[in-house]
Amino acid sequence: MKTFEDLWLAHKQNLYQYLLVCARQRTDADDLLQTVACRAGKSFDKLRNPERFTAWLMRIARRVVADYYTELNKLPYYEANPNKLTTLTQMTGCYVRDFSDDVLMTAVVTDFILSLDEPWASAYYLYFFMGIPIRELSTMVNKTQVATYKHIYRLTQELKKRLKGGNEH
Repeated sequence: MKTFEDLWLAHKQNLYQYLLVCARQRTDADDLLQTVACRAGKSFDKLRNPERFTAWLMRIARRVVADYYTELNKLPYYEANPNKLTTLTQMTGCYVRDFSDDVLMTAVVTDFILSLDEPWASAYYLYFFMGIPIRELSTMVNKTQVATYKHIYRLTQELKKRLKGGNEH
């Protein structure tokens, strides 16, 4: 009987091509491939017929892709809100130096957005202040929704640090 590693290596490249078509981006396909490998490796001992490994593996891959798209559709986005600066300050969960003055907070946020490269500067502005959903922004920045969400999330974390007074330029 072949080991999981032998069977995995024989099917990995074809599986990756399938996941790449489904995810449409290499980074997401890499993540999906790792997820499939973990799930398949954990349940390999339950496989009754090793000759059916390909079908079994593809069934796992289809479930992983379905989960991927389910999570993709659950990604949160902010609604348009004129009090975004106050909301962001509250989200940081700490005392924000002397940023009670909205003008100073606006200056920090504006400086942060202007420091970003395009198209991320426009995308972040549209997301944060205008409430444009991730699914629309992903088209604008030419990335998947998951990749766009991750990048926007990282930008928000960086902005929070700056509002707290750290990592100023």
